[in-house]
Amino acid sequence: TECEWVAVQWDGIIDGLLVGDYDMIIGGMAASASRAERVDFSQGYLGGTGDSSALVGLTRDIDPSTARIAVQSATVYAEHLTESGYDVMLVNTGQAALDAVRSGAVALACGSPAYMERMLLTTYPDLRIVSTIDVPVDPTAIAFRPDDDALRARVDLILTGMLTDGTINDIAAVWFPARDDT
Repeated sequence: TECEWVAVQWDGIIDGLLVGDYDMIIGGMAASASRAERVDFSQGYLGGTGDSSALVGLTRDIDPSTARIAVQSATVYAEHLTESGYDVMLVNTGQAALDAVRSGAVALACGSPAYMERMLLTTYPDLRIVSTIDVPVDPTAIAFRPDDDALRARVDLILTGMLTDGTINDIAAVWFPARDDT
């Protein structure tokens, strides 16, 4: 089977799936209840039950309760921070959130710990994980159009094998390495 990868902006990713621009979303999407109202999900393959978000800043002495925080729009992190009353600046990408910290537009950037750790290791060595906020996060899963049960069933079968034989854990170890900030 041929596979064509399509890069899209996160804030329109579900709309593109629903209109048929692509057949599934494989992009670290949490299978949240609000998203499940629009799309169907595979079984979860990473995380779930809750997670900490990473708050990244220039120094470790920043109080998240009073800081302005940049966060990627249309994410579970943006939804949680907004609903919890934090001072939020929505941006288009996680990288834009980190750039907002560097530029001084905000004190903190918020996002997935795995993503933030990778970005700090590769692109933003001047920034630090300052704190975390517990965010209720559903498992990461693959999203499908609601009428595509056959494709979802095939992918679930493959995911079951990858979860059973440890392939998912091997992939996660490569792409989400721990960062030593001591």
